[in-house]
Amino acid sequence: MAGEGGAGGTPAGCTLTGNWETIGSWGSDTLGYGNVAVLQNPSDDSVWQVVSRTDSVDVDEIALFQSGDGGASWLEVDAWSFPSGRRGWTSGADIAADGTIFVVLRESSDDNTDRDATLLRYSPGGTLTEVGSFLPPGSNDTRPNTLAVRGGEAWFIAYDVTQVPPDYHIVRYANDALASFDVIEYGDNVFVRDLGVAPNGKIWAVGQGHDEATNTWRATIWEEGEAEFALLAEIERTPGVDESDTIMALAFDDAGRYWTSYYTIENQHYRWRSGSGMVDAPQVSFAWNDDFGLDASKASLSTRVAIHPSGAVFTGGNSVDALDWQWGIVRRGTTAGFALSDKFIHGRDGVYVSNVSSILVDKQKNVWAAYMSRPGIWFPKLTTLRKMACLDTEPPDPSCIGSGNQDDINEVLNKPGSIAVLCQGAEFDLTSPVVFTDDGQEVYTEGRPTDERRAKLRVASDSLVTAVDMLGRSNVVLSHVIVDGSRPAFGYRTSGALIQAGGSVSGQVVRSVKAFEPRHWSILHLFEGGEPQCTGATVEDNELGPAGQPDGTWADGISLACKDSVVRSNTIVDATDGAIVIFAAPGSIIENNTIVAETRTLLGGINLVDYGVYGGNYSNTRVRGNVIDAAGAVIRIGMGMGWRVWVCFDPASSEDPSIYGGSVTGNTLMGDQMQYGFAVDGVRDWTVTGNIDLATHSGTPTIDCNGQLASPPAGFQFHSARAQGTFQPEFTEAFLELALWTVDGPP
Repeated sequence: MAGEGGAGGTPAGCTLTGNWETIGSWGSDTLGYGNVAVLQNPSDDSVWQVVSRTDSVDVDEIALFQSGDGGASWLEVDAWSFPSGRRGWTSGADIAADGTIFVVLRESSDDNTDRDATLLRYSPGGTLTEVGSFLPPGSNDTRPNTLAVRGGEAWFIAYDVTQVPPDYHIVRYANDALASFDVIEYGDNVFVRDLGVAPNGKIWAVGQGHDEATNTWRATIWEEGEAEFALLAEIERTPGVDESDTIMALAFDDAGRYWTSYYTIENQHYRWRSGSGMVDAPQVSFAWNDDFGLDASKASLSTRVAIHPSGAVFTGGNSVDALDWQWGIVRRGTTAGFALSDKFIHGRDGVYVSNVSSILVDKQKNVWAAYMSRPGIWFPKLTTLRKMACLDTEPPDPSCIGSGNQDDINEVLNKPGSIAVLCQGAEFDLTSPVVFTDDGQEVYTEGRPTDERRAKLRVASDSLVTAVDMLGRSNVVLSHVIVDGSRPAFGYRTSGALIQAGGSVSGQVVRSVKAFEPRHWSILHLFEGGEPQCTGATVEDNELGPAGQPDGTWADGISLACKDSVVRSNTIVDATDGAIVIFAAPGSIIENNTIVAETRTLLGGINLVDYGVYGGNYSNTRVRGNVIDAAGAVIRIGMGMGWRVWVCFDPASSEDPSIYGGSVTGNTLMGDQMQYGFAVDGVRDWTVTGNIDLATHSGTPTIDCNGQLASPPAGFQFHSARAQGTFQPEFTEAFLELALWTVDGPP
């Protein structure tokens, strides 16, 4: 199930306990709970259960439960009931970056004479609502399987069993419309089992296809194209197995690898496998590295997979033992193989059936497993949720530093690897910067809180602009502090960023920092450096803004020029220049960030416009899964691509400022005060696919460029003569030079 492999950045010092804590069990002899999906809301870290709840008489509904305290307590948020005469259960669920939950149901009449796929949506603070159903023309029996969210889109598999063999549709919900995107084809028969969003932002579909010429079933992978799915990989048959191979579940790690729950059929029994391969060579690199069964003569089936930031891989499913009891199983392993397994069952008298229905790795690096148990008959159907904790194993903090000034911190940062631990609630009035003086140093608040208990570093001098100087030092970490630039107190002053990082270094980290009101052009600048250039920075889980004023003294949230870096899961509110400005930073990933304009006009949500730093080289720079929201103030351009959208270019110039090599996938625009959305002019070898526009666009161009006005604002616009690459079909032709400034007002 898509969404089960995800986890945010890895904090230092966290080790899995290896023990499963029972969080709770739900269900009774008369009311069954099953088909559970466990999700985490990226916007507030709450954990959700999506549950099918049913009895044998008249209750058939989908319920949502939420926990904000790690599973100690649960609130039933909403429930959706099937219409009279209809029944069903969940076949997949996933959650978007803004907390929107999508659920796909297998719905049927009480007498099972017709079946279709029904899609529900829950928006935060709203209700669980049906948004559409899917049934191909001429079909009365179409069944869904799994669901994946990309931006504001929901994708699921629906197979029409009235066709022989079944047609496997990949169905997309986008812009309030539900339709078949493609029917997967391979040989004379296919089975499609799971969907996932690949690192390049495209949807992968996995399963098996039948090779008619050789009469063999092969595990197969397909990839989304402009209008159809194309075969990406045919996996070599498992050695010694003559019957069937298939991929049941898919997840991606941060090392460019994809992982599968995989099975073979051998001697008419399912055999549990797991395997992995490299995303950029999915066929030739694939290798299976697990072979498991409680009894070699009985069936075992792996149907779930999730990735832990430590490198551990969790697969889940079921296996039958010698007594014909079917156990829910979770196995743990790595690329070196799988050696650990846990058996789950809810014990009662008689033969019992259990199966792991969901595995989640949350942002706190805990692992959740939900499993259903029932007897051979339907009732009682019970669901149990367990959690394996990831505990802090760092040594105790040294004596923390109490309130003072920069000198109290700097005197501790006196050698390689020095650690300055600040006391919770401590305040430091700075008249000069906190300076990292050597490699491997770290500054953080004791206990690493993420709220107002974090120590505060406050600019306290009219002459000071930069509060923290990390320049030129590798593997240094600034985390879990508050940095106040004090612009309301001291005003605008030209100099550097509030937090200055980068240089000819590698491995810098800025994590869980709250920073706001820089006095000059940016909150956080990661400078590219000389030779060697900056590489491998991580910027994650930060709260940034407000920054600058929309009066010409603008400021960025994050200014990224460090190659091969990761900028993820940050929230940026009321920046005024670019919330995230990407100075090419080739090889970098910018993902799952939330950008909001609440009270100050923002020039650009995410800017991919700058040519100079790397000569336009955005190769393998990936911008994916971000949300840009013009909720309360204007955003002039949600995501600008190419220098020309920002300026009026001299037509007599021979310079070509085109940028190249980047990709923009699975991002979402929202809000009622958006001017231009995805605006492209001056790119090549560029990819823009799978993005969603939910914003309202407005503004009348009045300022011209070389005598020509830009086109009126809209969601997807490009100047096709200077936009070379792959673009989603929503794009329309437009003149976009000086789009940033063409609408006169607000400032």
